[in-house]
Amino acid sequence: MPHFEYDRGSIGGVSAGDGEEGDLLFGDQPGDGSGAGDSGFEEGDNVDFSCEELADLLIEDLRLPKLKPTDSGDITEKRVRYDSISRTGPQSLRHPRRTLKQALKRSIATGTYQPGDPLIPSREDFRYRAPAIENIPLASALIIDLMDVSGSMDDEKKKIVKTEVFWRDRILERLYQQALGQNYQGIKRRYVVHTADAKEVSEYDFFHLGDSGGTKISAGYEKVQEIIAEEQKAGMQNIYLFHYTDGENLDSDQMASVKSLQGIIAETNLVGYTQVGSDHQFLDVLRFNFKEAFNHGDLVASVILPDKDPAVGEQILNSIKTKLQQGR
Repeated sequence: MPHFEYDRGSIGGVSAGDGEEGDLLFGDQPGDGSGAGDSGFEEGDNVDFSCEELADLLIEDLRLPKLKPTDSGDITEKRVRYDSISRTGPQSLRHPRRTLKQALKRSIATGTYQPGDPLIPSREDFRYRAPAIENIPLASALIIDLMDVSGSMDDEKKKIVKTEVFWRDRILERLYQQALGQNYQGIKRRYVVHTADAKEVSEYDFFHLGDSGGTKISAGYEKVQEIIAEEQKAGMQNIYLFHYTDGENLDSDQMASVKSLQGIIAETNLVGYTQVGSDHQFLDVLRFNFKEAFNHGDLVASVILPDKDPAVGEQILNSIKTKLQQGR
């Protein structure tokens, strides 16, 4: 996915009839033209597309609306870099190469250097990496991916999620680039997994972790709320939550999950709920409690992705379209 095919409609068919071995079935006979050759594509030719070009094609094909994100403008976040050298500092930040270089310079200058002898730094030779705080532009948007990793979310379902996340991110990146132009500062991503508990993980662990525990969706939403509060404190204004699950949830947790999600909707551009599989358990709860949001399609988008559908690629694109056509 995406899949490209040649249009053979204009080529015509091949059937039995008059002809000799070596005759062309269609087109000019050899020597008929005066040009140096045909520059058209032949079957088997390779056409390379960058991810950006493919994302642009998908945006056009899916007829996605232009985003109107809030520009982060001059908002920055502080980061510590260790790219300068100091004469003082803790032993943990000692710079061995610069220390030995300084010891060598001192030995040569004082005439004590002897090739082959060990080079022993003195106290004044020690050099340390020094921290420097820099302000960097805040990312233009934050995507929080939340996934149920209980036993019922098997590898096949996670593979479907991984495919959607890859293309969804490429499309969102291009939509933000088009909307913000030179002010685009990239998209930040954070990943949360949950069973009965929730935790933030790396991108790799997000797609590979599994657990045999039960499912408590409110635990995932509560962790997401913590992340949203942290990011908003730093100045983040464009936040998207995408939740992937198979719909299973403890009956006793349904209303707690709804309450947590209500708080998330108020603080995000969009909540995308994707159910991999056909069980409607939690989705029915969401649709009942957020009837207005689902009916108006403003801030909540829900999709069911069948995990046994042979046309899963098309289903994934439709899922992305349904979600990215909504929100603010």
